[in-house]
Order: sequence, then structure tokens, then C-alpha cells
Amino acid sequence: MIISCKYPIFPNKITQWKLAENLDACRWLYNRLLQDLNEAKEKDIKLRTYETQNMIPSLKLENPKLNLGLFQGSSDGELCSLV
Repeated sequence: MIISCKYPIFPNKITQWKLAENLDACRWLYNRLLQDLNEAKEKDIKLRTYETQNMIPSLKLENPKLNLGLFQGSSDGELCSLV
């Protein structure tokens, strides 16, 4: 039996803003990579995880929100983690 606890959090305005910015950047990155994967699939090209991860540095040039320190190379492959 798995037991979990839920705790309410009440972030201040600055923390809410940072969370919203992080979520927006994650959403943009996910949608962009999904678009690239769908385009590759239409062309019968299979993109591997390594290839999609190598796209991220060029996407950082396209979207400056990704340079805010939220996507600075994590060791376990997590791209979007809320702090």
C-alpha cells in the first residue's frame, strides 16, 4: 500500500512568476521538439533521444528563456524540473 501526503504551498508573487516562466519554457521546448519529431516522422527519419538532446543548444539560441539557468545540463536527463 502506497501512502502519500499532500501539503499545500503558498508561493509568493516572485516564486509564482518564476514557476510560470519555467512552465512556459518547458511547454515551448516540449512543443518544439514534438514538432521536429513529427516532421522527421513524416519524412521517414527516426530521431533518437541523443539527437533530440543535441538540438537543445541550437534551440537556446532561438528562445532566450531557455538560458535562464533552468536548462543547464542535468546529469540524469531531466530537462524541465521545477525548483
